[in-house]
Amino acid sequence: MAMSSSELEQAFGFTPDDLAVNAGGGFSRSQMELLDKTRRQRGCGQRVAAAAIMGTTALLLAVFYFSMDRNSEGFKEAFPYMLGFCLGFGLIFTAFFLVGMYRSRDLKNGTISNTRGALRKWTKNYRYGTAYYAEVGGEKFRLLSPDQMRALNENAVYSIYFVRNPPIHLILSLEVVE
Repeated sequence: MAMSSSELEQAFGFTPDDLAVNAGGGFSRSQMELLDKTRRQRGCGQRVAAAAIMGTTALLLAVFYFSMDRNSEGFKEAFPYMLGFCLGFGLIFTAFFLVGMYRSRDLKNGTISNTRGALRKWTKNYRYGTAYYAEVGGEKFRLLSPDQMRALNENAVYSIYFVRNPPIHLILSLEVVE
């Protein structure tokens, strides 16, 4: 038996007006505030990651450069390898950083996605607690609470409006499709 619209609205924190605006490709005022908050949190983490990458790479270069006698033959032979190691380290972590930015572009651009299909849900137990997951139309979602898990019915067909923000997409609104 499918949950009522009001039970879904309560569990996922949206209104019928939010759903109507999302179906039209837009965001409600409360959803814009949520997006802005999420962008600020994500942006802060990205700035910290960028500073850590640059700082660690610079520190490695400085340690290698100042820890050896620069006039010795050993240093002259090892310097290209040390430089390559530091640059390789920086490039690898920069690549991961850029992939993360690319994957969160829908959050940055404010792009709404929609998926539709039969719901499959599951839980996974970790040392710190239980995580709740659902999949609809090939998109996987991590649910934020047991209430959200209870509000969804296995194999019911849902239409979900969301913003891609791996690893946890932001579910804006959803409805049961008859």
